Amino acid sequence: MAKLRDRYREGIPKRPVAEDAADAGKLYRVLAEIGGEKLVGRAPEMAPGTFWQELPQ
Repeated sequence: MAKLRDRYREGIPKRPVAEDAADAGKLYRVLAEIGGEKLVGRAPEMAPGTFWQELPQ
């Protein structure tokens, strides 16, 4: 049971959501440049709100 718990915890993101969102935005722009509208649709940028922001603490 401890092994299952430990493996689960390994999958919990450790970076701030803002960093993941920024990296995903960069990747999206590259995909939009390479694949164009056929790959990503008409949006040249990732849609705001794609990543749920953390609640204020």
